[in-house]
Amino acid sequence: SISIRGNKLVTQAALLARLPFRVGDAFNPATTAEAIRNLYALNYFNTISIDLEDISDTEVALIINVQEKKKIESITYEGNKNLTPDE
Repeated sequence: SISIRGNKLVTQAALLARLPFRVGDAFNPATTAEAIRNLYALNYFNTISIDLEDISDTEVALIINVQEKKKIESITYEGNKNLTPDE
């Protein structure tokens, strides 16, 4: 299985689409670096890590932990005397 934790702004579907592996694929540790690069390329994250949990002798669960960058909530202009807020 593949689970993603910490995402609020970016949908899980958008993140899964950037991964070079799918559920059911044979796991190759070399693809984790590619996955992290692909997710950083979205420019939404401060940190990304991938953890593995053994499910059985032949299966692992991938847990992708992301910390999203803060979004801009507002912009305030101070000292402006020539324009009204509507302009």
